[in-house]
Amino acid sequence: MLRHALEQLVDEHDRAGSPLRSSLRPGLAGEEVSAAFAALRVEPNSSVVELYGWADGTDAGVWRSFSPSSDPSPVFGYGFTPLDSTVATAALLLDELGPHGLWKREWCPVFWSQTAGYVVDMADESVWFITADDIVRARMADNLEEFVLGLVADWRSGEYYFDVGHGVQPR
Repeated sequence: MLRHALEQLVDEHDRAGSPLRSSLRPGLAGEEVSAAFAALRVEPNSSVVELYGWADGTDAGVWRSFSPSSDPSPVFGYGFTPLDSTVATAALLLDELGPHGLWKREWCPVFWSQTAGYVVDMADESVWFITADDIVRARMADNLEEFVLGLVADWRSGEYYFDVGHGVQPR
């Protein structure tokens, strides 16, 4: 279950002293998630609905009150974007890059920075690392639960740590 995997990830952040748990925004109803994606003319898959039902991204203000010089980042370097920002980013990238075949309507940028991040392909549930300029495109997992469990394993093996001054960091 995705929700259980997400809770395990938050537990790992708790152990590391990360403010992730307190930064999570309240989750949304499935109807709200579907309505947000209607503007893109795409139906969110069950994992995206479950993700945003669990939490509507992170609140940057709460995170920065604890770690002022870092971004809210459950994944090293990439924030868990609230649904409105996710849909706005997807719409912008679809408008700018879609005509060139560099962005698909079904891509949902859930862990994103300015120009790169992790997207869920809502057509088949796979998770990809993608740069907006399409220089890098790599399949990371078959689904969001597998991706999150991989992050949990990385935290447990010591791949990441939390630094108040710099946020989530690789070892």
